[in-house]
Amino acid sequence: PMAGYRAIPPPQTSLHVAINATPTFATTDIRNMLTVEKQTVWQDKGFLVLEQFFTEEEVDTVNAVYDRVWEERPRDVVVDVLATNRRTTMARLTDNDAQSSHFKVNDLYLSYPEIRSVCLAPRVVDVLTELLGEAPILCNTLNLIRGSQQDIHIDSLYMTPRTPGGLVASWLALENAHPDSGQLVYFPGSHQIPLYRFSNGGHHALPGELDAWKSYIERQVAERSLKAEHFSARKGDLFIWHANLLHGGSPIRDAARTRKSLVSHFW
Repeated sequence: PMAGYRAIPPPQTSLHVAINATPTFATTDIRNMLTVEKQTVWQDKGFLVLEQFFTEEEVDTVNAVYDRVWEERPRDVVVDVLATNRRTTMARLTDNDAQSSHFKVNDLYLSYPEIRSVCLAPRVVDVLTELLGEAPILCNTLNLIRGSQQDIHIDSLYMTPRTPGGLVASWLALENAHPDSGQLVYFPGSHQIPLYRFSNGGHHALPGELDAWKSYIERQVAERSLKAEHFSARKGDLFIWHANLLHGGSPIRDAARTRKSLVSHFW
C-alpha cells in the first residue's frame, strides 16, 4: 500500500520562533465545529476536515502575500528546492530558478501579519485548543504553490513532541485541488500505530535507521489493512492531522497544475 514512497526527512525550518495563542471561545461556537462525529473521526482516524473553514477573501489575502513575496524576494525568507532538497534564501534565486523549480517557502508567519492572522484565527485556536488540551503554539509554516510529492511520513519523526499527542498540523487549501495536481494523501487510523523505537530508545528519527522505520510501518499498515485516501480539497478547506498520522504528497500527473496550500505546525 505504500509502494513508491520513501522515508526521507523533510528540511528543518531555518528559524524556530513559537507564537503563543490565547483561546477566545466567545468568538465561535466550538460545539458547532467539533461535533461528536468529528471528535470521533479525530480519535479513530487521526484527522479532521473542516470544509470552507476560511472565506474566499481570507484565502485571497494569503495568496496575495505569497505573490508579493515572490515579487520582492526578501533576504530573510528561506526556501527549500523540492527537487534537490537544497536550502537557500529567496534573494539568491535567479529568475530561471524562480520560474523552473518547485519550492517550499518557510515561515512567512514570522514577517507577515496576514499569515499569522490566518494561522492563529480565533476559530482555529479554539479547535486546536480542544485537540491539544491547551492553547496552541504556532512553530512553523510552509507555503507551497504545487504539490509537495513528499514521501509518506509522520511529523513526530522530525518534530518530536515532549508530550505524546502534543503536536498537530494543519493544511489550508488556497485553491481547489485537482486530482492530477498531487493531492495530499493520508492513511486514516495510522496514528494508532505504536511509535517505532530507534536504537537509542527514542522516537525521533536517527540517520541510517529510516529504512527500518519504513519496513516497520509497511508491516503495520498491511496488518491493520489501512488504505490510503486523498484529500480532494476545495478552496478554504482546512485539514488538521495528528502528529502520528501517515501522510505525504501524491505524484503530480499534470505538471501544469498548481496546488496552492499553507501548512502550519503547532505545539
